[in-house]
Amino acid sequence: MLAIMAPATAQATSCSDLAHVAIPDATFTKVETVDAGAWQMPKDQLSRIMSAPGMNLAGHAASDRNVAFCRVAAVLHPSSDSQIRVEVWLPLQNWNGNFLGVGNFGWAGSLMYYSMVTGVSEGYAVASTDTGHDSSTPDGQGGRFTLGHPEKLIDYAYRADHLMTEAGKTLVRSFYGRAVSHAYWIGCSLGGLEGLIEAKRYPLDYDGIVAGAPPNPIVNFNAEQLWAGWMSYHDPALRVSRDKFQLLNRAVMAACATAVGRTQGFLDEPDTCTFEPRQLLCKGRDSADCLTASEVQAAEAI
Repeated sequence: MLAIMAPATAQATSCSDLAHVAIPDATFTKVETVDAGAWQMPKDQLSRIMSAPGMNLAGHAASDRNVAFCRVAAVLHPSSDSQIRVEVWLPLQNWNGNFLGVGNFGWAGSLMYYSMVTGVSEGYAVASTDTGHDSSTPDGQGGRFTLGHPEKLIDYAYRADHLMTEAGKTLVRSFYGRAVSHAYWIGCSLGGLEGLIEAKRYPLDYDGIVAGAPPNPIVNFNAEQLWAGWMSYHDPALRVSRDKFQLLNRAVMAACATAVGRTQGFLDEPDTCTFEPRQLLCKGRDSADCLTASEVQAAEAI
């Protein structure tokens, strides 16, 4: 049976004192109390989340009202080339005794503030990391941060999540005067895979893991992302617009989906689909209902 812990209503130490907690290779950048309802999500992250595929958060981020919490931000330096941003949020009242690690999406590179607001408002001590790179910079996007930086690749692959978890549990113990009752991980897409990697490499980090839609194996998945991204990066003529991708989708569905598949919006048996992008090659000038030769080349490569 799971032990049921009474909510914590008092802290063993003050929020500001957490800046002096001993965490290996850590530099504290912000330790502050955030009042109830005062948290404002950075606009750049809000726009990225709202435009991410599969995300439907319209109306939520603006209306979510946070509980009061202690915010601890730090940078971890496990190697000379590591710069892992982490944040740990600790509810000032009604901590449920549990710890929540939240996963990233895409190539990571930012702190998952939206998920942190949800977690802390549900009574969890919650933590997030950018996995060691900044996706708001050109070098932090599309895997480019790994080139010539093997330590950053290790941070992204597994080290950042583990060190974030250890730091978070240490701060919890210092703040509340007791260890966490249970630790949980939740993530989707890359965050789902992060959960699987945590379970395999560091099985003692979490008692329960929600691993949604993990791109597994990540090597194959990232190779696919890199191929399409770098191809269009080096040759702009090979870029395919959103409208043309939608044209491709409609053509594939019309050629290969069953009636049930067309109703539900996916191919029933994609391996049996014989559609080729060249079937949409423009006979003359470019138009909305055909693909240029370069767009056919890009679609075939992808």
